[in-house]
Amino acid sequence: MAFSPDGRWFAVAGRRSAVVELFDLRSQKKAGSFRAYTGWDQKARLCGLAFSPNSKVLYTAGGDFPANKKAQLSWKAWDIETRRLLHVQSVVPVTPQESVVSWLDALAVSPDGQHIATASIAGVVRLWRLPKELRSGDGVKP
Repeated sequence: MAFSPDGRWFAVAGRRSAVVELFDLRSQKKAGSFRAYTGWDQKARLCGLAFSPNSKVLYTAGGDFPANKKAQLSWKAWDIETRRLLHVQSVVPVTPQESVVSWLDALAVSPDGQHIATASIAGVVRLWRLPKELRSGDGVKP
């Protein structure tokens, strides 16, 4: 779960359902929901949520689990107003353990909105420089 820095939004997600529920704290009402990851037999995973510093982008960390295929780990960026997918960054396992035990467990956005950090349940931590259009949410216009 995560609060937006501007205090307007609260996002919560079910780890196994991979559905993000978004609440507008100004109106005190549910603003909507969307499925961030997909998978068969409820194997999709959504384990991390974080907002951009300007509160315009919601980042998710998890994995899609297509039927009869390996997990596809990724972090994703979503336009908070439209719930439109802005970016998907695939995460390739780098250790044998990460290849077997595979999903992202956490993420965080840097205070300046330039980087994102992800951690897998295998203990691998990565630091990513955000694409230019996502830095500080610049790709999302008011």
